[in-house]
Amino acid sequence: MTAQKLKVEQVGPKQWKFADPPGSAGIADEFSLALDLLEEERDGEAEKKLRKVLAACPLHIDAQHLLALIMCRRGDLAAAYDL
Repeated sequence: MTAQKLKVEQVGPKQWKFADPPGSAGIADEFSLALDLLEEERDGEAEKKLRKVLAACPLHIDAQHLLALIMCRRGDLAAAYDL
């Protein structure tokens, strides 16, 4: 089995973005809810949502990043770095 990798796609001259990974379409609402929870500083609930997003789509770079930020705020720098 080949490991999945993040891919980038060109969107303009000298402009690139991460391509949406397979499986990301079905979890957009869950990710949006996690963003709302983070805005309300409800990190525990946001973490649960982000972990659900990552279970469905392990390459979701935004969910990885936000979960790492939660880990940093909690003081768990090793876990944040692992993400």
